[in-house]
Parts: sequence; C-alpha cells; structure tokens
Amino acid sequence: MKDLTEETFPLPIEQAYEKLKGILLREKCEIIEEKSAEYILIRQGSLDGFLPRSAKKMVKFHLYGQGAETKITTSTEIASDWTNLTVLGNIAAAVLAGVLFSIASDIENYVEQGKTGFWTWLATAYGYPDRQRTIFMVNFTRALAIFLTLMIVVEILIAIYVYRGKDKFAQETLHTLRH
Repeated sequence: MKDLTEETFPLPIEQAYEKLKGILLREKCEIIEEKSAEYILIRQGSLDGFLPRSAKKMVKFHLYGQGAETKITTSTEIASDWTNLTVLGNIAAAVLAGVLFSIASDIENYVEQGKTGFWTWLATAYGYPDRQRTIFMVNFTRALAIFLTLMIVVEILIAIYVYRGKDKFAQETLHTLRH
C-alpha cells in the first residue's frame, strides 16, 4: 500500500480514532483489522463497483499522536479479486472475440471463395449453404466480436479510472473527519 495523504487534525488521537471509526461504520465499511488509536484497516466497495469510490479496495488509516493533534496517513490498494476479475474477464472476452472473428472470416471465405475451414460446417443448411442466412451469420458474428472488443476497451478505461482515483474514498473520509 502506498501512502496517499497525510493530514493533521486538531483532535487528540483517541477522539480522532473514535470519530474516524464512526465515519467508517456509517459508510458500511468492513473493519478487517484495528488497533485502537493506531490504525484501522477496512474493506470498502464491491466486486461490481466500476467507479473509484465503489470498486472493492482495502484502505488503511494510520494515526499518530502529536500532542493535542493527530496526524493521519492513508493508503489504498484495489482488492486483488477485483483486479483478477477485471483481467480474467478481459482475457475471456478477447478469446471469445477472436473466436467470433475467426468464425466470421472462415464462413465468409467459404461462401465467397469456396474454401473450407474449421467453421464452415456452420454455414450449411441441410447439406448446402444458404447464402442469405450465411451472410447474416457472418455480419452478426462480426458485430458480436466488435461489441466485445469495444467492451474490452471500455473495461480497460474503467480500470485505469479506478486505479487513478482509488484514493477518493480515503480523501472523502478525511474531509468528513475534518468537518
């Protein structure tokens, strides 16, 4: 986990800790580990979250007493299962898009040039190709592959957005604590 922010609050460490814990519980965060007046490690967000605030993550708030004030540092890490789901989902979508492009290309070659391939059996209806259905199938299969490819691009953009803004929840929590 990388330190995100370091802020000082005009509260004794025990008060800052209790107020922070209250905010986190109101936000329905799952407290994973805590040591009173030293740190709180929470899990926040969910696997289906696609915004920096809603993606599943671990956030650690570390408190340091400085007389009548408290310094709090935060660090945030996107949960590995969120990352794995994103990566594996994109790999599966890429493989499926590749298969769909292969099917479309294979069938199109069969209809236009008579070249048989692995997927040409999909183009035949009762032993002979039905050109109209086959062209529809080629176009539909390509459209699905293009859709999947676009979804991969969108998912990559979402992942970049989430990783860049992963500290948003911690920043909002510290802002709430300040006010």
